[in-house]
Amino acid sequence: MNQKKTILIVDDEPKNIQIIKDLLEFEGHHVLVAENGRVAMALIEETPMDLVITDYEMPVMDGFELLKHLSRGYPDLPVIMITGQYREDMDKAIDTIKQGAYDYLTKPVDLTKLRRAVTMALRISQTRRESHALTAALETAHAELNKKNEKLEELARINNDLLNIISQDLESPLTIMTGSCKLLMKEAASDLPEKQKELIGLISRQGEKILTIINELLDLVRIETGHIRISKVETHLHGLIEKCRHNIQPVAVNKGITIALQPPIGIRPVYADEVRMKQVIFNLIHQAILFSGRNQTIRIGIIPLQNTQQVDILFRSSMVLCGDIQRVFSGEEDVPGIDKQTRYRLNLCQEIVELHQGKIWVEEGVEKETIFCLQIPNLFLQQDKK
Repeated sequence: MNQKKTILIVDDEPKNIQIIKDLLEFEGHHVLVAENGRVAMALIEETPMDLVITDYEMPVMDGFELLKHLSRGYPDLPVIMITGQYREDMDKAIDTIKQGAYDYLTKPVDLTKLRRAVTMALRISQTRRESHALTAALETAHAELNKKNEKLEELARINNDLLNIISQDLESPLTIMTGSCKLLMKEAASDLPEKQKELIGLISRQGEKILTIINELLDLVRIETGHIRISKVETHLHGLIEKCRHNIQPVAVNKGITIALQPPIGIRPVYADEVRMKQVIFNLIHQAILFSGRNQTIRIGIIPLQNTQQVDILFRSSMVLCGDIQRVFSGEEDVPGIDKQTRYRLNLCQEIVELHQGKIWVEEGVEKETIFCLQIPNLFLQQDKK
């Protein structure tokens, strides 16, 4: 309380004013005086006050009327009311407290009590001002944060669009191109001139480098944004799987892997984002190829259930355990045998499936095979929810 405060004394008796004024000025405060409530209001409108000490009985406008005006116009300005000692004066004092006065003192004023009341009232005044300043600062910060959030949401949208472009227009073709180069080198190596072999090898290596860069960028966009937008339409999963199998065939053939798709029986359409769902299926088949040993068969089937369509991608893994893959779907970040890129891809598939109100998991088959399983709600269920 070392800072100099401005205190207004309102009283029509000069003797009372002088006693209180001397005390407050001795304490280091700046003191103003007014002979009634109307004069006091004029001063308060011109000069910011930290505290008002007012007598109850005054001409023109008494202390109670002044208090009512201050309660409406200056609710944070503390007021100390001074009253007489008679019963009716005490009742008035209680009314002033109800009206919003900080405290009241009776005449003759005990200067020790007055000093204590002034100290506490000024502390309250200071606290209120600091609280208002903090609230204003928080409101400003909140408004700025909202603006930044809007910008971040826009950036997330742009990043999400970029993710679509990269994943569909670049990643899949590059995967197919590098796989085709390897297949060409394997099947026609003896018939190709050395110069052509060298060029095909260079294309394959450069394609893999570009694919690595794309994957790193995909990882950054997917993880940093944490947000993927989807646009659902009526979709047939069997058609999406067939397209993915066709696109990734060169990669599978290069490893001697056969992808067998069971014919559809009793399949219903689902309500899904075709681009995103194709991304999920392509990634899962690709991971199945990477996890599988050479010359294996990957079997893909669609199981029609009552409320969902379930896609099973069955393969024999020679690299990771079924339980380790499930640990990735359970949210673990460090799983032995599964690198960061694989974890990001599996997490991305999980996020897209969950955005479709579906489920994705991995389980072990009856012959120790590994099975990627995902369920997507049927079309009619999604329409009912709408």
